[in-house]
Amino acid sequence: MLKVSKGKRQKPRRMFVYGPPGVGKSTFASMAPDSLFIPLEDGVDNLDVSRLDKLETWDEYESTLSQLIKESHSFKWIVTDSADWLEKLIFADIVKTQGVKSVGDVAYGRGYEYALGYWQRITNAFDLLREKGVGCIFIGHAETKRHEDPETESFDRFVPRLHKKSANHLVEWCDEVLFARFETRVRTVSGDFGQKQTKAVGESRRVLRCDDKPTATAKNRLGLPAELPLDWSEFAKFLPKQGA
Repeated sequence: MLKVSKGKRQKPRRMFVYGPPGVGKSTFASMAPDSLFIPLEDGVDNLDVSRLDKLETWDEYESTLSQLIKESHSFKWIVTDSADWLEKLIFADIVKTQGVKSVGDVAYGRGYEYALGYWQRITNAFDLLREKGVGCIFIGHAETKRHEDPETESFDRFVPRLHKKSANHLVEWCDEVLFARFETRVRTVSGDFGQKQTKAVGESRRVLRCDDKPTATAKNRLGLPAELPLDWSEFAKFLPKQGA
């Protein structure tokens, strides 16, 4: 007999927060209650957080996830800082196991397919942690890439600094993909020969973009507004009680 349930099922969030350096991504994640940082690069030493020692290899990262799944602990959020440094560890492991100089040297371009398999193991592990009541936050850096749109002219947009296959998998799997940025104010001034020029006049607020726009990849399943202040207390207002 079919088992049918009705209503929303609230589970811990799977999040990816990316943006330019220095905008405050790690600081935002550090405000998540009962969080544990898995540092793969330098950058969180100045934050008052629970952290592991910096991991240097893929094996160390995978072993850490296994321990978090098997052992009892009180952490409610696991923060990977950062996703692009994790990709470097993945590529280094592929290079070692395949006996090549770079992941692009794997025959028939399969190196990036192998990397996708690593990411699938990662997201499977975090799904197991999710069943234990633990959410995850991946921190990532941004880059600009040309987007080819068949319905209009091509344009530049901010995307996560990951290989396309890896980025697509992580973006699809996550519940929230949030683009952290500086809200830059601009003004139009008169230039030489009466020409108008647009100049930045300063960086003010730090914001989270929560919906996909032509200029940046983003999404959410919480009904967030298009933008929020880059402040955990503002974001947490939209979290289900179980994940807050």
